[in-house]
Amino acid sequence: MRSLSNCTSLRRLSRNEGSAQLTLVAARRRFYALFFLGAIFEALTQIYPRWRTLVDEVSIEASPDTISGNDGKQYLAELRQLGITRINIGVQSLIGSELRKAGRARAGAELVTSAIHSARAAEIPNVSTDLIIGLPGQTDESWDSTVTELLKLKPETISTYFLTIRSNSGMQRMGIPTEANRVGWYRRYERAREMLLVAGYVQESNVRYKLPGYGGLQQKVLQFRGVPVLGIGAGARSYTNSVDYIVGGHFRPAMTQIRQYMTQVNDGRLVAEVGFRFDDEERIRKRLSLDLFDLQLSDLDKFGFAARRHLFDPILEAAVELGLLYITAFGPSKLTPRGFQYRDVLARAFFSKKVATRDSSFYFNLPPVPPDSAAWRASLISVSRTRLTAQPAA
Repeated sequence: MRSLSNCTSLRRLSRNEGSAQLTLVAARRRFYALFFLGAIFEALTQIYPRWRTLVDEVSIEASPDTISGNDGKQYLAELRQLGITRINIGVQSLIGSELRKAGRARAGAELVTSAIHSARAAEIPNVSTDLIIGLPGQTDESWDSTVTELLKLKPETISTYFLTIRSNSGMQRMGIPTEANRVGWYRRYERAREMLLVAGYVQESNVRYKLPGYGGLQQKVLQFRGVPVLGIGAGARSYTNSVDYIVGGHFRPAMTQIRQYMTQVNDGRLVAEVGFRFDDEERIRKRLSLDLFDLQLSDLDKFGFAARRHLFDPILEAAVELGLLYITAFGPSKLTPRGFQYRDVLARAFFSKKVATRDSSFYFNLPPVPPDSAAWRASLISVSRTRLTAQPAA
């Protein structure tokens, strides 16, 4: 593997660059990230020499403070040489008070700007950013400000997620509540959508927007269409049409799981300990939850959809009635712009009780799950109409 001796950050104890402080610990983490990524890519090449010719996207996640400043530029240049084509930066907000309340005091507009400039200097083709709707203290005005400032930086991909709090996470332990009435969240969603479309972005999913020809997230596009995704490494998730599973981890991660994973690899006894098996009904539910953006319903016949339509027709009919979905005479379903906005409500309507129970244990303070499809239909109509009628007049 090529030398990484020019990682000068290893030789620095600390250095101030803007609001970020680079410590020796952070420098070591960067070194090991580069070392192990290089080792993984070389191993893949040994197993399948042509993999790089078939892969359109090689992606990595980063927080702004880990890739800002001159050291960040050098780190990203090393990643680009390894073949990284997309970097996802967890921006969340550009308002300092919101970030501090969410426990991310080191982030902010200055660091985000520096991080994106670092990615540009490294010539990473797809700079992707995440924003969160519903952070503590967020207002319509502060949300508009965050979106406006981020658009000035022109990242290739922008995602706008609703705040969800995982059980046993730092945010739950801090006692940060979720907003009981989400009408304001949907108003901010629609405002961001308008601003992004005017700025030339196109909508790829309910949460994600991209510049034509550059941005997007191939993994999610393929995963939603039912293409299997293989996860490699401690805690990586694999998604198939038979079983979804995690090797070397759990949905509530801990450092002990990483040590256990390394021991199992060295001993040659690595096994998947956490997973979910799919029967045909669960396969149908999964595709309806993920892929109503543009789904040919006849594709589900191989899973016995016709014999199970009674489970799903009440929900599909309610979605059509609300203007969230339309189904053509030839069978494909397509979410409307309104359906994109309320897709989070619609997707959960297709969960089985087993999946809904697991989802509720994973995320903190989710609304209760109606007991059957008829109850889901009534709930969907009630919730969506309440939110839709609460929108301000155009």
